[in-house]
Amino acid sequence: RVALTRAGYPTNGGKPYYEMAARYAKSVKDSNKHSLNPDVYEMWKCMASDRYDTEYNESMWEVEFIGARELDGNYTESRIGNVIGNVQRNGSPEGLGYSYWFYCGSLILWDLYDDVDKRRDLSMAPYQINNKDEYVNWRANQIVQRACGKFRREWETITPKHKNYTQINYPLIRYADVLLMLAEAENEANQGPTALAYQAINIVRERAGIEPLSGLSYSEFQQELRDERGRELCFESLRKYDLVRWGIYTDAIAALGQATYDSRWPGGSNYSTARAFAERTQKKHEFLPIPVRELSINTELTQNPLW
Repeated sequence: RVALTRAGYPTNGGKPYYEMAARYAKSVKDSNKHSLNPDVYEMWKCMASDRYDTEYNESMWEVEFIGARELDGNYTESRIGNVIGNVQRNGSPEGLGYSYWFYCGSLILWDLYDDVDKRRDLSMAPYQINNKDEYVNWRANQIVQRACGKFRREWETITPKHKNYTQINYPLIRYADVLLMLAEAENEANQGPTALAYQAINIVRERAGIEPLSGLSYSEFQQELRDERGRELCFESLRKYDLVRWGIYTDAIAALGQATYDSRWPGGSNYSTARAFAERTQKKHEFLPIPVRELSINTELTQNPLW
């Protein structure tokens, strides 16, 4: 991941770093220590219930959380599933769990998926759970109301449940990500997809139930790879950094703003928030400013010119 970042914008390290990324990713693949769980939901259920899948080892590195705070005497600061998670409205200790429904998918994400893609309903849950723990399906025209489905409090095993604090872990590196990094690095280093690039990306696509890729040009494979990372890795804190290193961040956010004019995106808070975010995003938002305190302590530093 570091090598891919160095290869792309703004450092533009290019081919040597793509080759380095491919080499490291291939070494993981060749180790045969990791594979994809054929059940696309199972890894996320393990992450929500503090279980570790030692058969497939798809989750390579995750942040671990435990406990329900004062309800069971254990405490970590996890809000995974509570602020980023599916809509759940039962806040009682014996219920299925409560979520504030802060993170929803966009029409851009929805349109990346085919109807047969097993990841669509995993990523954008097709139902909400009301305060009586009843499952209520979203209607066909309620697309952008669908919240992040990878972190579902109904999958937690701890009882009683705290309204706000959860046991759900958060992924940092998954084997699916390594395979997609390998595919990208191979395509970029060779200016065209290699047999290894196809093999890596198609392993991910096969698990999702969609057709394998073949016969693509460099640019066609590049676009398919970027879309595949969106489908597979959404809500895992990677997309912004991908868009930045690809040099398309501001264009992608502008496209998000245009998507809010689509008739499938009704009015409401997520509509106005998404449009405002898109309209206010500038080139400088690809980077963080250097804090004024650091500038005053180290007078050799200069502020990023965009800030």
